[in-house]
Amino acid sequence: MALRSDYTLKSLLLSLHELASPEIAQHFMDALDLMGAQSPYKGGKRLVELLEFIAREAHQSGDSASEEGAQDAIAYMTGRLLETDLSAKHDLYSSSGQLSDVHSMQTSLSALRAFIGQEIEQLLINDPNATAADIRAYYEREGGRALRFVRARRAGHYGAFRVRSEIAAWLIDVMVDRVEFHIDEGVNPQVDALLAAPGADLLIAAAQLQIRHGQLDELQAAVENPFTKESGFQRLMERASWLFGGEYVGVSSVRRLTPRTEVDLALLRPDGVLHIVELKKANVRSVKLHRGVPITSDDVNRAAAQVANYLRAFDEDRTGILERHGIEARRASGTVVIGHPMYDVDFTEQQVDEVLRSHNADRSRIEIVTYKQLIDRARRALDISPVTKPSEGTGGDDQDR
Repeated sequence: MALRSDYTLKSLLLSLHELASPEIAQHFMDALDLMGAQSPYKGGKRLVELLEFIAREAHQSGDSASEEGAQDAIAYMTGRLLETDLSAKHDLYSSSGQLSDVHSMQTSLSALRAFIGQEIEQLLINDPNATAADIRAYYEREGGRALRFVRARRAGHYGAFRVRSEIAAWLIDVMVDRVEFHIDEGVNPQVDALLAAPGADLLIAAAQLQIRHGQLDELQAAVENPFTKESGFQRLMERASWLFGGEYVGVSSVRRLTPRTEVDLALLRPDGVLHIVELKKANVRSVKLHRGVPITSDDVNRAAAQVANYLRAFDEDRTGILERHGIEARRASGTVVIGHPMYDVDFTEQQVDEVLRSHNADRSRIEIVTYKQLIDRARRALDISPVTKPSEGTGGDDQDR
């Protein structure tokens, strides 16, 4: 039986993504990524399996609307729900291409009036003496520049930018997807006084522990989702470099160290020496049988070879990297995070650990760890190690590696 995957289905998933709870919204985004950006859209059995997974997750989290929406999407794909019924139920675009409800048009016009009001207010802040003629001239000048709307990090929020070219639009996409902005600390006297108060160290330590436990829970949820991509793990790890041990002071902002290499994470030791992290999917096999003996899988071997190539390139361009970025890359080391025993269904966790331990024993610069090993190490570190104030170091807790 053919499974439908078309614009109507994509519209439904976009609508469900906007209304879903934060933990379920990411799963709908995974489904949209699986469909692809343009027609002909992908789908098939894998998309049905993902939607079934979303329905189960939504049921467990109490998000009944998302559960019902995922089930409707499956029914539409399998032909059990007609397009007209689906569009009417979820207020999607009708077959004529017009909105099924004029309420959306009213909302858009209302938002446009508010947007114009904000622009006029900003213009008057910049030039308090601006006249009505100045405002009219401003809109005549700016009216020729297209508006680009991009999804913000908060679900249901967007940012509007004026762009003059496709290059500018591309730059906006890169900035929104890959750059995070943080407020500088220490600029508020009241905050400074609070941090200097007696007992502030304990409050900071407790807050830091809570944040790190939350990061571990996020990572665990991502691992248990078999559809989590490498980019999803990267977003989590960039905010939690402490997972890899206290010998690192943080994540370098530079990832493209040579023209042909862009690493997932570039960790730095206090002496400026580089350690790279290559993140792979959790839903892969780490171990396979070869002549009756468990050995590392092809996925693991390819990842290790990839990191080995990176390290060789860094050794060869050590002087250039040091001059360009101030990073000591000669004799750098690397970690590959890949797989989880729950996906190695033919082997026990002990067998997986033994195979990887034997593999790592023969290599001095590259370590292979599973996501479970990484999470277990981090949880042990939170249980037995003190948490320092942020001003004393950004690397996190000491761990055995």
